[in-house]
Amino acid sequence: MFVLQIVTLAGMQFPMWMQNSRLIRYLCEISYAFFFAQFFTWKSTMFIIAKIGFDTNVIRIVFSFLICMMIAIVLHEIFEKPLTKYLLKRLS
Repeated sequence: MFVLQIVTLAGMQFPMWMQNSRLIRYLCEISYAFFFAQFFTWKSTMFIIAKIGFDTNVIRIVFSFLICMMIAIVLHEIFEKPLTKYLLKRLS
């Protein structure tokens, strides 16, 4: 996020393929859920690492990120999207 602010403030622009990327747009949409998913990530990561029996910092980071992404996608698709749709319909 900080890098994006610096690039924007410097007047630089990202390549067009990055600006129109569906993946980047989706990652922006789930960023709030990603923040909340971090609360549930660590215990799951430690459980998986205990099961595979191999523990390094790199593995912890990779598994934590992947688990956090999965939880964020679930939170976004199951809770955030329907609630946003419901609230927008209710408020308009």
